[in-house]
Amino acid sequence: MKSARIWDFWAKHYENLWVQRWSLKPTRDAVVEELSMIYQRDDTFTLLDVGCGVGELLEEIRATFPKVRVYGLDYSLRMTEKSKERVPEGVTCHQAVEDLESNNKTIFPEVFDVIICTHSFPYYKDQSKVIQLFYRRLAPNGRLLLAFASASTFYDRKVMPLVKLTTGYAKYPSKDALREMTKGCFTYEKERNVKKHYWMPTLLFAVLQRQSKGHDTIKYYSEDNR
Repeated sequence: MKSARIWDFWAKHYENLWVQRWSLKPTRDAVVEELSMIYQRDDTFTLLDVGCGVGELLEEIRATFPKVRVYGLDYSLRMTEKSKERVPEGVTCHQAVEDLESNNKTIFPEVFDVIICTHSFPYYKDQSKVIQLFYRRLAPNGRLLLAFASASTFYDRKVMPLVKLTTGYAKYPSKDALREMTKGCFTYEKERNVKKHYWMPTLLFAVLQRQSKGHDTIKYYSEDNR
C-alpha cells in the first residue's frame, strides 16, 4: 500500500509537475496522434486506460473522439477521484491492474478495442503477467499502446535511480525485454522514442496489435526520435 500512498500524495500536484512538459504531455500527444491514424472522429470504440491517473489522457481522447466509450482504472484512490471529476462520461475504477482479471463485467466490458498503459507499466511487479492480462482483455486485432521510461541504454540505467527517488519501486524494461514479454501475443506496429530533451531517459512508445495464439511472428518497425 506504500505505493498507493505515494500516488495519492502526488494526485493533488499532478497537473503542475515538471514531467508534464517533458514526458506526460508528449506521451499523450503520441497516443492521440496514433489513435487518429486508426479511427475517424465519429467512430465508436471501447478504450481502457490502465493507470489513468487524474484522467488527462482520457479527457484528451474524449475531446478528439466524442463517441468513444472510455474506461479507466488506477491504484490510487485520489487519482481515481480526480479522473472521475475530469471525465464524468467515462467509467473509472479504483483498483490494481491485477484485479482486471476478475473485474465485474457489468462495470467494464469483457474486451476492449484499445488498451492504453502510459507510465504505469514499470510499477507492476509481474509485468509478463500483466501483458498476458492485456492480451485476454483485448478484442481480436485489438491494439495495446504502451509508453514508459525504458532502461534501453547505458545512460538510461544511470539516470533511472533518480526517478525512483520520487516514485518508489519500479522496473523499467528495455526494448528487448518488452519484445520478449510480448512475443507470441502481440505484433509490433510501431516503436519510437518520444522524449523531448537529450538529458531524459528513453521514453518508449510502442503500438502493438493482438495476435491469434500460436502466431509467433513479430513485425518490428522502429522510429528513432532521439
